[in-house]
Order: sequence, then C-alpha cells, then structure tokens
Amino acid sequence: MAERYGISESALAQWRCRGDGPPFTKPSSTIVLYEVDAIERWLAARTSSNTAEAARKAADAHAA
Repeated sequence: MAERYGISESALAQWRCRGDGPPFTKPSSTIVLYEVDAIERWLAARTSSNTAEAARKAADAHAA
C-alpha cells in the first residue's frame, strides 16, 4: 500500500480501528488484505478539487 498509494501501515491501522478506512479482509489475527479496486474506489470518493470540499468530505465521513 505505501509504495503504490503513499499510505502507511500505521495510517491503515488507525483507519481500521476508527472504521473509516478502505474495506479490508482479515483472514487471521496478523494478516490484513485489501482489494485494489476497493482501495481505488475509496480513494476516488475522497478526491477533492479544493480545500473546502475536502474539509466537507472529511466532516461527512466522520459523521457517518
């Protein structure tokens, strides 16, 4: 993930705990898997053209 999308493992772990990260599968206690299509849809939903839009999307995501 970090190499392809610039997302660190620690950020992914925080998002998983909060429930606002990309969808994942956890087949064991130490393995977490992400589907590339799911990650790309998740990122696309968070794409913004200005900072006001980005702030609104972030607020909406935290309110959900």
